[in-house]
Amino acid sequence: MTFRSILLCLALLSIACCVRSGFGQTTTAAERFALPQDPRVWINSPPISLEAMSGKSVVLYFFEEGCPRCREKWPGILAGVREMQSEPVLLVGVNSGSRPEEVMRYVKQVGITIPVIMDPYRTLEKAAGVKEVSLKNIWVARWVKPDGSLVSIGGSDIPASLKEAAEPASWNVDPSNVPRELMGLWR
Repeated sequence: MTFRSILLCLALLSIACCVRSGFGQTTTAAERFALPQDPRVWINSPPISLEAMSGKSVVLYFFEEGCPRCREKWPGILAGVREMQSEPVLLVGVNSGSRPEEVMRYVKQVGITIPVIMDPYRTLEKAAGVKEVSLKNIWVARWVKPDGSLVSIGGSDIPASLKEAAEPASWNVDPSNVPRELMGLWR
C-alpha cells in the first residue's frame, strides 16, 4: 500500500466517522436542551416540557437560596410574574447544587409559587451554559425562546426579562376566549 493510498483511506475513514457521529447535522436548541421530566425534582408543578411550551417563552431563573439579597428580590419577582400571568411567558426557578430538603424549605419560607426545579448535581445549570451559581455569581437567567433557542437574559431584573421574553411569544389558545372562572385551570 502506498503512502498516498494510506492517506486516502484515512481521509475516507475520517469522513465516515463524522457522518456517523452526526457532524454537520443541525439540531434545534430544544433537541439539545430539555427540562428534567422526573417529577421528584419539580416543586409547585408537574414536569413541564419545552414541547408543551411550544410558541411560548420560558425564563429560567437560577437562584442561590443562601443569598440574602436574592431572598429580598422574591416579592418583586413574584409580583412581576402575577403582572405577566396573562402573557405567553413562564418563569421557572432553578436551584443548583443544594440538597432537595433545603430547597423545599426555602421555597416554602419565601412563598415561591412558580415552578421550581431542584438541580442538586448542577446538570441543568451546565446544560444551560451557566457558570456555577454561587454568592459570587448571582442574577443568572436563561431564556428559552419560542423557537427553542436558548439565550442569556438579564437576571438582575426578572420582571423586565419576563416582559422582553413575552414579546415574540404567542398563546396556542387565546386566553381572551377562556371564561374567567376557568382561567386558573387554563394557566
